Amino acid sequence: MGRFIVVGSCGILVCVLASLYTIGNLLNEIEELQVEFQDGMIEFRAITQDTWARMVSKHINPTGKTDAPPTFQTLFGTHAAPGPDAGYCPCPSRAAAYKA
Repeated sequence: MGRFIVVGSCGILVCVLASLYTIGNLLNEIEELQVEFQDGMIEFRAITQDTWARMVSKHINPTGKTDAPPTFQTLFGTHAAPGPDAGYCPCPSRAAAYKA
């Protein structure tokens, strides 16, 4: 009976050690994944900031050359709907709706 307890205890010890080793490897993998994700996000943020700066500069002035600071109106301004002289519109149903 004593030998059975020793063998069982050794088996459990091996299982616990294997579990601890597996947990360590999993934590290492998760850390590597987190670092890779953070690096990707840093690169993504740089790309989006560059893209946003280009969009703003082109939206303010199509040539991209202006010293005027962007305002809310220049960035997000809306264009008025066609007025009563919208007869030039090539879409007949829409143009008919705007004719006086």
